[in-house]
Amino acid sequence: MYRHELKLSINALDRAVLSSRLSKVLPRDPHSGPGGTYTVRSIYFDDDRDTALLQKLTGQLYREKFRLRTYGRDSGVIYLERKIKRGNLGCKEKARL
Repeated sequence: MYRHELKLSINALDRAVLSSRLSKVLPRDPHSGPGGTYTVRSIYFDDDRDTALLQKLTGQLYREKFRLRTYGRDSGVIYLERKIKRGNLGCKEKARL
């Protein structure tokens, strides 16, 4: 259920090389549009005490946040998601609305 999530920045040349190499061994995301991209729209929620924001800013080991999210421009599906962090591990629960 929990996983490590690492986010790294790479330059355009490295992106092109990685994309070319990975396309030979991994299938393209079936939800992607032309060029392998897709649109994600999110609305994040917090309570009147900004609990999620304060948990993040103070570096609490356990925190969670809620959002509404759509994947893809024309999907028509909206999800309610809860992201949970426990130290360096994270997980996501979602329900289709």
